[in-house]
Amino acid sequence: MNLKANKTEKKRPFLLIELIQTFTEQEIEGFVHFVACQHFNTDQYALRLIRMLREKIWNRKDFDKSMQYLAYQETFSDRPIAQKELGKPERGLLNAKMSLLIRLAETFLSIESMHKKPETKSELLYSALLERGQYWLFNRNIKKDKKRLEDIAEKDINYHNYHWKIEEQVLDYLHQKGQLVNTDNLADLNYHLDVFYMQRKYSLYFTALSLAISSSKKSYDHAEMKAVFKLAELPNYSRHPFIRVHEAIRLMMETHSDDAYTHLLETLHEHEAALSQKDLSGAYMMATVFCVREVIRGSEAYNWRLFELYQTMHRKDLLRENGFIDTRNIKNVVTASCRANEFDWAAEVIEHYRSSIQKPIRNSVCHFNFGLIAFYQKDYKEAIRHFIRVDKVNLVYDVNCRIMLLKSHYETDKEYDERTMQIFRSAGKYIVENKSLPSAHRKAYKNFIQALINLYRVRHQATKITLERVKEKLEKFEVFTDKQWLMEKIGELE
Repeated sequence: MNLKANKTEKKRPFLLIELIQTFTEQEIEGFVHFVACQHFNTDQYALRLIRMLREKIWNRKDFDKSMQYLAYQETFSDRPIAQKELGKPERGLLNAKMSLLIRLAETFLSIESMHKKPETKSELLYSALLERGQYWLFNRNIKKDKKRLEDIAEKDINYHNYHWKIEEQVLDYLHQKGQLVNTDNLADLNYHLDVFYMQRKYSLYFTALSLAISSSKKSYDHAEMKAVFKLAELPNYSRHPFIRVHEAIRLMMETHSDDAYTHLLETLHEHEAALSQKDLSGAYMMATVFCVREVIRGSEAYNWRLFELYQTMHRKDLLRENGFIDTRNIKNVVTASCRANEFDWAAEVIEHYRSSIQKPIRNSVCHFNFGLIAFYQKDYKEAIRHFIRVDKVNLVYDVNCRIMLLKSHYETDKEYDERTMQIFRSAGKYIVENKSLPSAHRKAYKNFIQALINLYRVRHQATKITLERVKEKLEKFEVFTDKQWLMEKIGELE
């Protein structure tokens, strides 16, 4: 992957400010105490700076010249400054302390992550104890970790990763103690390593299949997966709940059959208790990908099945992760509900998850989704009222909101309106100039807007282009979006 593709042409804000704005209140407090610990930091200027940032900058959107000046004044109070803004030496000194705080923040986050991932902490600790020959402490910690693993009901990828790392350290211990001739743990080590490996490979395989569905330019060589499928057939592994579920997903994705889809749902129901919430959610998401594919291929029945899937995921609380719902999830649930004509349930979903949407974008996400409901109910003026109140959420919402606005204006205008044409052109310009969109998507949206402009003109008799000509152009487009809706609009004018 070329990491340069992730760079933006816009000037980035101060990295430290950008990072600490992602901290929770508990994390920012913890970081201040961390910087105050002389084991990690002896620079008192850095401590003064983070305390100042905690009190006056944290949660602010910018770190402008006036705030930089204030930060310098409070951090370097023993260094008087005459000018009203920072000169080059002062900026250099402030930036040096901010760079130090970034390095400290990275260490702080690494330590915090170890608390969240005990397998990582244990792996580092085991190695250190073995290097020092502290076998009694090593065995005591191994016993604690194995007891902790016995109490885990959900044997997910983290469980097997943790178990594999424990067994690997035990193997090193047996080797150091010269006990391998008499006893070994190779069977356990191989089992957990194999299951961990298969879980990762299945997940990557399904990711590749999903990407290939969403983009015609994506293709992958899956030859190595044949070995994984053979391994999964062995009795030790074929009974594992995760592998049974993922074999059912594979059957569904490869055969595209109704029976395979039903088999997956039955398998999920059978092994639900043994799967983690993350694995269960991921499996249901793969089922939604299958449903969407079938809808695109023209199967109307899958509109209702997709709605039922989202109802199931809602009932099992699988749409949230760490207390928050992804903006794409709520948009997809509302869209599926509207297409199933379940408008009341769609509204209930928005209200139910309102508090689970990140606060800065909460109102915009809700307005967009209420706009979707109004649009599908053909209350286009109400839809516009919601869509114009959507601020920046992310690229997906921004583009979709613009497209929905265009469709709403098309539906509301009783006669030709040059202001609507200007809205169409403005949206087209935004799409063409937005380099964050993949080129195929830019082309698709550009084609959609051009087709919509032509259709709008034909509808209001403001062009010499015929309806048949618009239809012919639409058929020639290599890539396009929302073709079904455009064809419906053409049908209304025929």
